Amino acid sequence: MRITKGKVHLLQSGYNRCGGLTELRRITEMATAHNVQVMPHNWKTGITSAAAIHYQFAVGNAPYFEYAHPDFCDGELRKYLVTPEAELVDGGFEKPTAPGYGIDLNQQFMANL
Repeated sequence: MRITKGKVHLLQSGYNRCGGLTELRRITEMATAHNVQVMPHNWKTGITSAAAIHYQFAVGNAPYFEYAHPDFCDGELRKYLVTPEAELVDGGFEKPTAPGYGIDLNQQFMANL
């Protein structure tokens, strides 16, 4: 496996494709054991962004994650599905304090789908 031979320096697993946050946690543990950094792949909706923010605070080996701000995305799901949108400040996010992922589904938007 390349990770054990020092051939990999960064893993960018998509948690919505690798088996969820639990599997991403296993991947992160393996990466940490081999001094490999993890940067979760994140795309599509504010739900995945909120999950990535929580994941980043939950583990010590994910100082970055891919973030697509809704202002730069054409997709309506990314722009309008959740509220509130996490605020990017000085290249990072504040630790969430609201229950769950700290977001709500935009019921008005969902009613119009």
